[in-house]
Amino acid sequence: MILLGQLVLLGLGLSPKHLTVEALDEIGSADLVFIDTYTGDYQLFLKLIKALNSNVKLLGRSDLEEKSIVIDYGLKYEKVVLAVVGDPLVATTHASLIISALEKGLKVKIVNGVSIFSAAISKSGLMVYRFGKSVTIVYPKNGIVYEYPYHVIKDNMSRGLHTLLLLEYDNEKKIYMTVNDALNILLELEAKIGGGVITGKTIVIGIARLGYNDELIKAGEIEKMVKYDFGPPPHVVIIPAKLHFIEEEILKKMYWLT
Repeated sequence: MILLGQLVLLGLGLSPKHLTVEALDEIGSADLVFIDTYTGDYQLFLKLIKALNSNVKLLGRSDLEEKSIVIDYGLKYEKVVLAVVGDPLVATTHASLIISALEKGLKVKIVNGVSIFSAAISKSGLMVYRFGKSVTIVYPKNGIVYEYPYHVIKDNMSRGLHTLLLLEYDNEKKIYMTVNDALNILLELEAKIGGGVITGKTIVIGIARLGYNDELIKAGEIEKMVKYDFGPPPHVVIIPAKLHFIEEEILKKMYWLT
């Protein structure tokens, strides 16, 4: 029996067409493939993964946070793959899992996939070095609106930096925030805080289903964008700072909402 195996933390990308040759090889040669169902919409990949490997198990949030399930199988088999939508290590849960695996003596390999961070910024046409801190917008809990995203946007804008906003996603609870909900929350925060950061004329970029066949990207003023139907999730939002003239031209020629 093999006592020390290998854990492969593998990025699936944002859709099956993003899967790399390396990822396909690792999935096909693994003794067991775990799929992280918590940090991304795995359903698009499930049929293909099962076609490549008959030994597939789904892991929820608690399974990942407890870590022992993945590590126990890693010690039992020669190679165990943990497949993650997007790119590995974007979620801190995965970083913590790697530390625990290494402490148990497992070998660890990381196979990169297309990330929402790189793909959204690239597709937007905005300059990558002009992005500041990213932040996640969540729905109000017990009537309390989480103010931190507003302050991140304000700080980024004060330094001439764009902001990538991730939107609340919980596959287990079926919570998928839309661009429209996110913009309404930002307008609510502006009304509450009054910092002059978000107005009806603020330019925003809404991105839906990035990497899917029906991906949608639109840019425009919040007062128009908040009413636009972006369709099913997943969604993300970018709040640009003052645009460079090249960035402005790209947005208006490719994505502008008329």
